[in-house]
Amino acid sequence: MSVQEIFIDKIKPKAIEANKLHNIKASLTISQAIIESNWGKSGLTVRANNLFGMKWYSDCGYDYVYGLTKEYINRQWISINAKFKKYNNWDDSIDDHTKLLTMQRYDKVRTAKDYIEATQYIKDCGYATSPDYPGTLRNVIIKYNLNKHDI
Repeated sequence: MSVQEIFIDKIKPKAIEANKLHNIKASLTISQAIIESNWGKSGLTVRANNLFGMKWYSDCGYDYVYGLTKEYINRQWISINAKFKKYNNWDDSIDDHTKLLTMQRYDKVRTAKDYIEATQYIKDCGYATSPDYPGTLRNVIIKYNLNKHDI
């Protein structure tokens, strides 16, 4: 089994659960975890079990770690030092990601008919600043046939 297959198999059950319970496409969750965590190898994931680059805020219920991130603002990339949530394990990270996507702000993501719509809506709803976030997610979904996990 490849490193990629092992990573996908580890997060797939929670992604499928989010799809069944909340209509959040499993392919979206898995592809975001792949991109945001660099297959579970990013410093943030290693130090804080944070698969999605989820930022910390007061009263969120989690501890935090500092991390450097890039944001696309005013048509340019800038580096910022931010507080990120620190999770006990990857399941907690996926559960918190699911909780975020059940907010009203992400209604369009949950009503998406397929991964193509879901990847566009996640950007439109303000999840990421990268202008090509939908395309990046779609490329990963296609390459690893992740949409086979969607319900």
